[in-house]
Amino acid sequence: MTAPTPGETINQRPYWSMVSRMATKKVTITIPEELLEAARGLTDNVSGFAAEAFAEQIRRELLAEEMRHFQEAHGEFTDEELAEARSRLFGDGAEAQGAA
Repeated sequence: MTAPTPGETINQRPYWSMVSRMATKKVTITIPEELLEAARGLTDNVSGFAAEAFAEQIRRELLAEEMRHFQEAHGEFTDEELAEARSRLFGDGAEAQGAA
């Protein structure tokens, strides 16, 4: 994975569009049986469920990479900045949880 090019945000990347609009390719993967059964208990479309999980993990990896690049250029986030980010993302109770 690469960081966004100048002027591009990670939200403009194809991974961030709706997965259902993407071309598909059939592949074989191996996952723990318990995960497969749990997914089947939640959805009739296990392939779509897995594709959404892949997309979510890609988003997290790209965001983490973008944050690393930002900190390399501008310095590490302060405790106050991290607390504010957690609060905005997860609500006011997240500040205490993330401080550990």
